[in-house]
Amino acid sequence: MAPLTSLAQEVVDYIIDCLHGDVKSLRNCALVSTSWTPRAQRNIFAEVTLPFRHDGVPTGRFTQLQDIVQQSPKIALMPRRVCLLGDELAAFPPSPEGSPAAAAVQLFPNIREVAVVKFTCQSLPEIAESILAAVPAVAALSIEDVCILEIPLPGGRVWLPPQSPVVVQIAPSGPVHHRPPTLRKLSIRNLQALQGVAQCESFALAENLAQRGQLSSLVSLELLSRPGVTQTWLPFLPSIGRNLQRCAVTINDVVPHRSVSFYRALTEEQLHESITRFYNALLACPHLHSLGIKYDGLPTYAKALEEAYEDPTLIPRTSPYFLQELTALLSRADVPFPKLEALIFDVLSTVEGLSLFEDAWTALRDALCTPGRYPCFWYLHVELEEMGTGFGPWSHLEHVQCRNADVRAALLRAQLGMFQGSGITISVATRDSKAVMW
Repeated sequence: MAPLTSLAQEVVDYIIDCLHGDVKSLRNCALVSTSWTPRAQRNIFAEVTLPFRHDGVPTGRFTQLQDIVQQSPKIALMPRRVCLLGDELAAFPPSPEGSPAAAAVQLFPNIREVAVVKFTCQSLPEIAESILAAVPAVAALSIEDVCILEIPLPGGRVWLPPQSPVVVQIAPSGPVHHRPPTLRKLSIRNLQALQGVAQCESFALAENLAQRGQLSSLVSLELLSRPGVTQTWLPFLPSIGRNLQRCAVTINDVVPHRSVSFYRALTEEQLHESITRFYNALLACPHLHSLGIKYDGLPTYAKALEEAYEDPTLIPRTSPYFLQELTALLSRADVPFPKLEALIFDVLSTVEGLSLFEDAWTALRDALCTPGRYPCFWYLHVELEEMGTGFGPWSHLEHVQCRNADVRAALLRAQLGMFQGSGITISVATRDSKAVMW
């Protein structure tokens, strides 16, 4: 066996890159030799997390990183992604000069991806403005577990969808300074707010980014919060249009048997219409490569959810309508997404609900496998919600003993068996396993 010192540097770099995310091993690699150190450091510091206290002041971790940068200035140029992590009470300052993003970019000037996690704010557009002001060349923005403080208004805040696609005029002399678009990835996950507040702020964020010209460059869009948040972005899909390649959203069409505030006024027919509107809006994105659907069934945030997994008399309901409508879209005479490669589903399921899906899976297979229509399609992934991961905020279910988990997983695998021999890779994930079937 050749000694490590005789390996080509390209081989060494590849080996070290394979350890990305394993900080302990990367630290050991950095000590092997001077030729290993730069690559190991690049992987260690490719992404940094900056925790902030409830008063918005960085924790001691920030000071530690400052000391590291002072000792090795080259490290300051390595991070490309920064996670600004609050403690759920930390307020995101509206002033760009005093924002966490400004503090981060001052330390690491080459940041291109920013994640804002567990902060509180009064306005989602303020977060976007702060990030864009501090990191003008930002390529990816993620907003996750952010709590939006409600502004007291008589009757609360209600979002009314526009009757037609939003047309945004970008004027150089307007109040918003327009830069060449750089934002390629946008992710909104698990907004913490009343439904009307979440919808209003989500729409305001989309409108703000559209006015800045940042939507036209989006390649990836994740709307993995409440289904109502998904609806606020539909008028802007024509503005995103032809560049969008990856989209993942939350939808739902089940009216709960208990009072859940943000669904209580909606009928099943209205929720069906919202799903249809989303699929129709996707027609403005013909270059879509990957589509992810997180289907709630019984709304995720219902207080009865955990009880429904422990009490056999409470059965969360599911409906294959979202799958049937997607199949209808894919079966159009004019192929809507000729470059489609993957479909990913995250489904809240029961044995009773999954038993309704067999015909829907059959129709989907027929639509995808029709010769010449989707030649690029190769991957179908279905995830049951008890994974505690995936698209949705399922972490609160991790301690719940889901009823009939094995039975549901077996039923799903049996239904997807119809894809065998189709040339499509099928992957099923449950609480205990993630398996590629064929």
